[in-house]
Amino acid sequence: MRPLVIILALAIANAQAIAQDLKHWDRTDAPEWKDFRGSVPERPLHDAYTAYRILANYAVNEERAVTWTVDCAFDRDRSWAKPAVRGSAVLLQHERLHFDIAEVHARSLREKLAAGAVPADERAQQALKAVLDSTMAQCRRDQDRYDKESDHGRDTVAGARWDADVRARLSALAHLARRSRAGR
Repeated sequence: MRPLVIILALAIANAQAIAQDLKHWDRTDAPEWKDFRGSVPERPLHDAYTAYRILANYAVNEERAVTWTVDCAFDRDRSWAKPAVRGSAVLLQHERLHFDIAEVHARSLREKLAAGAVPADERAQQALKAVLDSTMAQCRRDQDRYDKESDHGRDTVAGARWDADVRARLSALAHLARRSRAGR
C-alpha cells in the first residue's frame, strides 16, 4: 500500500502559487528589490508589499509513521514595490522583516507538528488545516501589528525594536529552521 499523502498549501493566495517563482527563506539569502517582480496596483496604499507563503506537506504511511515538511517562501511574482522606493535600504529591511515574521510562524508550525498537533489517522487532514489556519491567523495579526507599530517602516525606532524581537524569536526557534522534519 502506498503512503497516504495529504498536501495542504495555506497562504495569502491560492494553491496556484506553488508553481510560481518562490524564494525559500534562507538567513543568508534575503529578498532584494530585484525579487519584487509583481505589478504595482493601480492605487497602492503602501510603497511596497511582501507576499509570502507558508506551505505544509504531510504524509502518513501504512505503519502510521508521519512525515511532514513546512516551508516559508517569498512570492516574487506577487511582491511589488513602487519604482521610486526601490533604492530605500530602510524600506527593503522593513519588507524583509515581513518575510522573517512569516518564517517565525513557519517554525512555530513545525514545533506544533513535532509536538503531535496532528494525529496520524483519518482526522489528519482536518487537524492539519485547523493548525495551519490558526498559525496563519496569528501570522497575519503579527504582520498587521508590525506595520501599525512601525508605521509601515517610517518609524525606524519601532522598526528596530521589531527587528530585535524577530531576530530573538528566530534564534529561539533555530532548532526548527530546517525545512523538513520527521515525527511520529
